[in-house]
Amino acid sequence: MNISSRLEHTELADQYNTEIEKTFIENLNMLYVALTRPKDRLYLIGNGKDLLEERKAQKALEGTAKNVSHLLYRYLVAEGLWETGKLCYQVYAGQATKQDSGSREIGPAYTLDYLQTNDWAKRLQLKQHANNVFDFETQTEQRIQNKKLHYALSRILTAAQLDDVLRQMVYQGIISDREKSTLKERLLEVVNHPKISHYFSEKVIVEHEKELLDARAYLYKPDRVVFDGDQVVLLEFKLPPPLEEHRNKLDHYAVRFKQLGYEKVKCLLYYFDTEELYEWSYGGKSLQMGLAL
Repeated sequence: MNISSRLEHTELADQYNTEIEKTFIENLNMLYVALTRPKDRLYLIGNGKDLLEERKAQKALEGTAKNVSHLLYRYLVAEGLWETGKLCYQVYAGQATKQDSGSREIGPAYTLDYLQTNDWAKRLQLKQHANNVFDFETQTEQRIQNKKLHYALSRILTAAQLDDVLRQMVYQGIISDREKSTLKERLLEVVNHPKISHYFSEKVIVEHEKELLDARAYLYKPDRVVFDGDQVVLLEFKLPPPLEEHRNKLDHYAVRFKQLGYEKVKCLLYYFDTEELYEWSYGGKSLQMGLAL
């Protein structure tokens, strides 16, 4: 918000003067940083329009300095360097830094008669998802897209509803019309996946993001709970890379359904982008099956 000098003559005069003082101190701190950081040269460029006329220049010496140009002007006047009409000054010449062009003395050399090493290609391996670990800008964008994908999946009961859900998300301002086609492609990868498509059909009963409350008052909320005959299927959608905690989380959900009396509990863990799918049937710690693609 722009601050008008007219506020000085209103009931907000105190607040106006306080804000002006804070702004001046902040700018003074910035000027201090600018003046103390250069190593070789420092050029200060200010607006000298108010200093061309002697009458206006005299006003720059009165009251609080309004800008950096006035501060520079006051310094030049105080040092006796100011000349009317002259706008370029060399305040300090400094001393030239000598460049060390000579060669440094090198200590004694040692010959390595034997050096054991291995082929770096066999020791250094980049994981498939290394770009997600080190590219923080990509991580942020992926998290945003992940939320939008989760939101859409939480409202899709069957694959036939995909277009309606996307249209509603555009109306709600959650996604732009430009994002719609890209998001649709990614959602189709999920709902048409050969091992998942059945759970987006009308042949099953779906509960998405249904909250479960256990005896300790802990809440559990799987992304999608599917009742397929006498079997409960728990689905979670994640961003790569696969982590052990993702599997543990689904196992915790499975335990809750076991406690509710469901004998057959199946877990599905799907990763966006890579389309990796892990599935296992939960049978307790002793009967637990390994992850299977």
